[in-house]
Amino acid sequence: MGLFPSLRKYRTIIFQHLDLLVTFLGLTSIAVCLLRYGFNLSSEVEGWVRIISPLILVIFTIQEMVRIPYTDQVVAHLKDRWFEISVALVGLFYFTDSEIVRDYFRVFHPEVELIDVVLIYLAISHFFVLLKTITQILRRLRYLESLSLGPTQIFILSFLVPIGIGTLLLKLPKATVESISWVDALFTATSSICVTGLVVLPTDIAFTSLGKVIICGLFQIGGLGMMTLTVFFSSFLSGHLGVGEKTMLSNWLSVKQLGRVSELLTHIFVFTFFIEMIGAIGLYLSGGHSFAAFKPFVFYEAVFHSISAFCNAGFSLSPSELTQAGVVSNKGYPSIIMILIILGGLGFPVISNFWRWIQFRLGRLREGCFSFSVHTKLVVLSTTILLVFGTFAIYLLERNSSFADLSTGETFFHSLFWSVTSRTAGFNIWPTEALSSSTVFVLIGLMWIGASPSSTGGGVKNVTVLVAFMEVISQIKGKRSVTIFGREISQDSIRRAFTMIFLSMIMLASSVFIILFLEPHINRVDLVFEVVSAWGTVGLSRGITADLQIHTKFFISAIMIIGRVGIFSILISIVRKGRSAKYELPKESIIIH
Repeated sequence: MGLFPSLRKYRTIIFQHLDLLVTFLGLTSIAVCLLRYGFNLSSEVEGWVRIISPLILVIFTIQEMVRIPYTDQVVAHLKDRWFEISVALVGLFYFTDSEIVRDYFRVFHPEVELIDVVLIYLAISHFFVLLKTITQILRRLRYLESLSLGPTQIFILSFLVPIGIGTLLLKLPKATVESISWVDALFTATSSICVTGLVVLPTDIAFTSLGKVIICGLFQIGGLGMMTLTVFFSSFLSGHLGVGEKTMLSNWLSVKQLGRVSELLTHIFVFTFFIEMIGAIGLYLSGGHSFAAFKPFVFYEAVFHSISAFCNAGFSLSPSELTQAGVVSNKGYPSIIMILIILGGLGFPVISNFWRWIQFRLGRLREGCFSFSVHTKLVVLSTTILLVFGTFAIYLLERNSSFADLSTGETFFHSLFWSVTSRTAGFNIWPTEALSSSTVFVLIGLMWIGASPSSTGGGVKNVTVLVAFMEVISQIKGKRSVTIFGREISQDSIRRAFTMIFLSMIMLASSVFIILFLEPHINRVDLVFEVVSAWGTVGLSRGITADLQIHTKFFISAIMIIGRVGIFSILISIVRKGRSAKYELPKESIIIH
């Protein structure tokens, strides 16, 4: 029972009005954030913004306090809205002794205040809620109902919409040091959302702190998926997931049981932010810094690189990527980068599977036994094979070439880093232009294969190639089925693997032909490398990205989108499904070889 049982009958109406009030505050926060951080305001407008900002905090704090007396179970209410109530309590503290709070926030950033945190929280959370609401309204329109948007179409839109929003944000006056063209803004937003890392403008020079935060936010969204973020924030504020949201996420995450969607969604966010934060701390400490003498901007650079590495984005705030002598000689920094890349490339279902194994070993699972899924085993096996093959291939090809002046240990380390980063990450601690032609073709192969399914990386996927390879071996041996780890791979999975490989080759061949026509004066090997890098969402380049013509930038942007979403998904979304025949025709053998 609540503190005031007599008020219980008014609770529903009051809570509805308070929810509307919070929504209004969220929309106002979005507008205030855009004005305050994105534009150069006149003194009059800035004065109004400074009045509205604390007013939003006051109203938000009051409405949270008003909710408590109307709650049946106060403890449950405090548990469900712990974050909002924490913000409200800090808000009260802010108005009683603001200097203490300001001093606390200045430790992390000299210009950040509590009001900024509240505004940004309200703006971001309600942006995703607003996006979900708009989507639900649009889907009820008669015209869109006739289109019958399915999970695949919505998945594609979940990348196209943030690319458009990101382009607009990067055009804000305060996002760049100097105004950039719409084409460069679109290219940068696309590269960020598609976690590619190809850049036409140096991130550390061309963009302000706001621009860098926008880029970081975009590739974080790209790594997690806009659809995942939208559903998460909506469920975070409403407290539950609908059947529609679970169905969409189950298709994207390849989860057969709808009951596991909520669990896996929670795991995705917990694992992502935990791994990224541990990675950021490791990168910060590996640079010789300590938290006793905290350096905010150095730590923020570490956070940026940690998120970029785990999301396999490849964006860097360092000049010339990570090729500076200080980074190369410090093996700790690139080693942490490699670990983050590998973890992000494994895929969320695999990480979740390993977490369940840890829980089982600690005795926290009720199940009597535990076994890794076949998918997890295939991912680990294929990842290991590719890392070992790539490392030794690059080592043998470069030890007497560009790595000739390095010791055996350094040569092996650089070879390992190239093997890791070429599978969709895009970082480099050695100039790509210095590598031999043979190594370039090895990297092209690794970029084409890419990371694992349901991961932050791209490519045709390692499991796809492994399944296709096992089918070839089975055909050579005269076997009728593919078996591994005590399981038979379904024919549907095998057909899908060969289809994806075939479509990817057609896509790449067509793209290479077009780009060779568009850029006849650029080295052909460099152009092929650029196309495969864009399609595999890798971000490695032979230094030609900034020199591309405007129409070529549009074309590369389209390749990045297709590579991130998947040509198979795009074809499914635009091709009408055929009806299966209810009868079987006589089978006929044809000559293949």
